[in-house]
Amino acid sequence: MNILVPNLGSTSLKYQLIEFPSEKVLSTGHLERIGLPGGDAKDHREAITQVLQLSDPIHGVGFKAVHGGPKYRGTFRVDDELLAAMQNYKIAAPLHNDIYLSALEIFRSLRPELPLVAVFETSFHRTLPEYASYYGVPQEWVNQFGIRKYGFHGASHRYVSEQVPKILEALPENLQLISCHLGGSSSICAIDGGRSVDVSMGFSPQSGVENATRHGDLDVFAVLAVMDQLDCSSMAMREQLLNKGGLAGISGIAGGDVRDLERSASQGDERALLALETFAYEIRKTIGSYAAAMGGINALAFTGGIGENSASLRATVCQELGLLGIGLDPVENLHGLGDRLISYEHLPVKVVVLKTNEEVIVARETKKLLQSKPA
Repeated sequence: MNILVPNLGSTSLKYQLIEFPSEKVLSTGHLERIGLPGGDAKDHREAITQVLQLSDPIHGVGFKAVHGGPKYRGTFRVDDELLAAMQNYKIAAPLHNDIYLSALEIFRSLRPELPLVAVFETSFHRTLPEYASYYGVPQEWVNQFGIRKYGFHGASHRYVSEQVPKILEALPENLQLISCHLGGSSSICAIDGGRSVDVSMGFSPQSGVENATRHGDLDVFAVLAVMDQLDCSSMAMREQLLNKGGLAGISGIAGGDVRDLERSASQGDERALLALETFAYEIRKTIGSYAAAMGGINALAFTGGIGENSASLRATVCQELGLLGIGLDPVENLHGLGDRLISYEHLPVKVVVLKTNEEVIVARETKKLLQSKPA
């Protein structure tokens, strides 16, 4: 069985075609600047057409869907009801849901015979205890509007939960693991015995630690105060919170890319340095709180584009965590290659760097559903 896994952005499309049961990647590719001058395709329809032509034979398509509300926190065949739920929760994840809704309709029109499967990012976090998923809001908000903590980056955190025990040669049930998925979009997950028990993102991908352009945790009354002062609509405010906050907002550097921030900070840019310090502080604080929530920690993992590649950020995050038994081996942290242990072996908390593989998680879940529930 060959499963295609497309990963879509507003101007990009990455994909892998994965064969089962071997999990061999048969083809992979990356189309960029879609819809822009000099891009690889004039629009997403043309890009998807190219991928389908390059990837046959395909027996199913698995999507890393983001938000479907309380009903859709798992793996599901794509149908009109699922699309309606994603449409309804665009208010919480407009950047993500919009592009996937469009892509799903394109796939349905181009290849109506192909089974399409949505693997929701919220599914790994279904194991959160109720006390970790509730907000202090009226109960009718929960019942009517699904206001609760959902958590995201589920495919990545699930992969970390499965791969770290292999790297450490440990049983998953023996690990109190904190997974730091750090990139343009970042979240942190507490994983106790292989199960997600808390996660930094909540009702939307906006909350938690700062993201590149999204604000992270923020007092909602600060937003209301600005809206009142500027006589600002919710749509206009949503645009600012999505695209002008986070590391970009603190640093003043468009895009909020950590590589740009590190470069500017090394040249004396104080706002870029402040953004990096704030980011590291929020990560460190979240690690400490999750260690307390689980009653201890014996493994810490860094993944995602920043987590995997920024040795300086890992060092900054960990330098104040000695009280938890965390200490980095500077040689492995700076110069090691691949998935590896970067902490001192004598310390109780094992710190791991690894490359995440969200696509294989999505493909596995898609295959499992298609084999168990034929059309």
